[in-house]
Amino acid sequence: MADPFIGEVRLFGFYFNPRGWYRCEGALLPIATNSILFSLLGTAYGGDGRTTFALPDLRGRSAISQGRHPGSLFDWRMGQIGGAEEHTLSLRELTAHNHTATFTPTSVSSFEVEVSTSEATSDIPAEGSYLAATPRNGRDPGQFMYIPNTSVSSQDFVSLGGVSGGAGHGSVTVEGNGGSEPFSLLQPVQVLNYCIADIGTYPPRG
Repeated sequence: MADPFIGEVRLFGFYFNPRGWYRCEGALLPIATNSILFSLLGTAYGGDGRTTFALPDLRGRSAISQGRHPGSLFDWRMGQIGGAEEHTLSLRELTAHNHTATFTPTSVSSFEVEVSTSEATSDIPAEGSYLAATPRNGRDPGQFMYIPNTSVSSQDFVSLGGVSGGAGHGSVTVEGNGGSEPFSLLQPVQVLNYCIADIGTYPPRG
């Protein structure tokens, strides 16, 4: 097998790193003893750049090429990481939808309008006044239509036909949708062993 380029990343079907290769697990290495590899990687993958630098960490990650794909929103840089293994949708990300609402009445009461059979005595309603019978004493029948509540008794009332209604209380239950559980974003995968070469040919620039 030809010597690899220093800094070259390969996939191996066995679980260990061959001699002259490091596993791509994000290890921090001293610059003093790995100066050639550091000259190629720099601090793209981590480290302080003074005494240490880091190797790529491809555990549980897929590798993509640097740059911006036509139509993409992202301009990927060497060493940049992104993505997530799972995601929980926020309200803003949900599509428009409806929920079923159910009203459950707890009590209902009816009401009716009572009119006094006594003759009306006033054309201006007062607090607590009742509608009353039209006067039959020769006065203008449209002049009076109210009677004070102090001038009637319980025997003077009749219910006005054609008027009915009701009022009540209850609760509205809105059925919930979803369980707010995160869902997987993982593509189908098979695990292999990423390693980076530390011994080999220094890559010439093209």
